[in-house]
Amino acid sequence: MSPRISKIAVSPLVLGVLLSIALFDGCSEKKSVETNKEPRVTLVDASPVTVQDVQVVVRAVGSLEAIDRVKVAPEIRAIVEQILFVENQQVEQGDLLVKLDTRKLLLGVQQAEEALQTALAAKDLAQATIKRTEAEVENRRSTYGRDKELFESGIISESQYIQSKSAYDSAQAAVEEAKAAFRRAEKEAAAAATRISMAKENEADAYIRAPLSGVLGERLVSPGDLVEPGTPLVELVVLDPIEIAFSVPEKYRSRLSTGQSVIFEMPSIAGRIFSGATTYISPTTDPATRTVKLKARLPNKENLLQPGQFGTVRLVLEVHEQAIVIPEAAVVPREGETFVYVVNDTEAHLKKVVLGQHLEGMVEVLEGLEREQVVITAGQQKVADGYPVRVRRSDRQNGTK
Repeated sequence: MSPRISKIAVSPLVLGVLLSIALFDGCSEKKSVETNKEPRVTLVDASPVTVQDVQVVVRAVGSLEAIDRVKVAPEIRAIVEQILFVENQQVEQGDLLVKLDTRKLLLGVQQAEEALQTALAAKDLAQATIKRTEAEVENRRSTYGRDKELFESGIISESQYIQSKSAYDSAQAAVEEAKAAFRRAEKEAAAAATRISMAKENEADAYIRAPLSGVLGERLVSPGDLVEPGTPLVELVVLDPIEIAFSVPEKYRSRLSTGQSVIFEMPSIAGRIFSGATTYISPTTDPATRTVKLKARLPNKENLLQPGQFGTVRLVLEVHEQAIVIPEAAVVPREGETFVYVVNDTEAHLKKVVLGQHLEGMVEVLEGLEREQVVITAGQQKVADGYPVRVRRSDRQNGTK
């Protein structure tokens, strides 16, 4: 008799439960395997920190001003004879600019010299007259003394005595008159000498020269014009050096001093940087803007800078020597703080940093980094602290991508 085979009927519900258990065990095992795998190596760009001097600057807008602007004018009344300059001409101190008509001035010198010669002749004549009359006085004094004794002795008459005394008195009067004439001649000679000096000075004033070195502006007169003392002939502007005026917030006042470096740039002169130093700090603060006004002088030998122009000013308050600098792209801001990823061998490590001055594409690090460290500049979003990384690109020259 054939053996009997027992058949067990399995319901669909039981089969479903068994299948679910098998699938769960398989997924758990796969997840455990994946969890035990290490993170993949991430490619990043990196740059070594650089060490350089960093300037602590305050930025402002500055206006250029001429240090000196002079209205060249005559000191005498005369007719313009020659214009010896052209507008916008560079001149040196002492250069002849305008010549006035000197004919009347020369006539004045001649007349004063003639008056001086006349006064000197009168002076010589008066001096000779004094000598002659003084000798006459001595003779008359002797005669008068003798006649007085004779009159008192009754030898000569009273009329003879009176005549002798009158001659003596006349001689004395002649001396005084000669002395008065000498004094008048002296005064006239001195006055004539003064007129000569003034006339020659006026003649010299007819040659109008540049009082300073600079650039001439618009010509304001023409040949033939009658000009009075003080009439502007041309404006002279000193452009080298040139002055720049600007203001900074009053909070920086305690850090301001004359002689601080100033860097000036203008959009209209691209690529040119002009350097100078502060020469003036206002002793007061503008109550409306709460700013302090400063002035600085800039060399301007090429006359590229002109009064009235505007530009950007960077006032150097101090210099941080041998400061650590990194590319701005390396900075990772998080919740109000700043971090960087430092590459240590083949791992990325998150470091908190304190930033200082911002430069062009770079930033100063005050705390958190040391020299010779390398920071990630691209790919930070793909890594975390301790992740393995491989540097794909690194700029060893200047620390930029």
